[in-house]
Amino acid sequence: MAEEGSRDIDSKWESLPKEFPDLIQEDDLGDLQKIEEKHWRSGLGSQFNDNSVPDLSSILRKCFQERGGFDGDDREKMRELGVPESAFLEGCRYLLVENIKGTVGVVPVSEVKTTEDVYVGSSKRLQDPKPLYIVRTQLPTTSVASIIIGPRDEDNPNQGEVIWTLHPGLPIPTAKANVEDWETGDRLTLKQVQEKLPDISFLQVKQP
Repeated sequence: MAEEGSRDIDSKWESLPKEFPDLIQEDDLGDLQKIEEKHWRSGLGSQFNDNSVPDLSSILRKCFQERGGFDGDDREKMRELGVPESAFLEGCRYLLVENIKGTVGVVPVSEVKTTEDVYVGSSKRLQDPKPLYIVRTQLPTTSVASIIIGPRDEDNPNQGEVIWTLHPGLPIPTAKANVEDWETGDRLTLKQVQEKLPDISFLQVKQP
């Protein structure tokens, strides 16, 4: 199945502009397939639901055609839209693609009601920060997408760039925490979260 998926993704690149191969090599196709599965077909968290961009290659084509390439960095524009500096990764470029419908699995803390419970999720490794999330039947909507481009090899800048990720909505700081007395499954109040983490600005959103 993995080989079939890789061939399927590979065929989508054939008609894209010449600049595209500068960002994508054959070894990248597996990672791109995971991004497409996560944000188009998983049905969980941030999802694209716009018929004009039915897959990952179509959103890249839209970006290329509107910009005339993948050059530039939209950090300043994103800052003007309210993205905090802590959301940006050092050494990466950010491209904003507008007029794309989707949902996002995060919400600003300022929009969370004091009556809503905050839950502590699980992390892949015990030492990793745990996600903090609220539960809502409807996810927040967005009309933009973000493409993050970074170095292919962080220790060797001569190796060029690669698409690190692509997702609905604007970049946001990680909604995770590492608080010793919080365990997976704990239910907290918003006040408890803000007392322990006064600088937290976003929480994840999950559907029941």
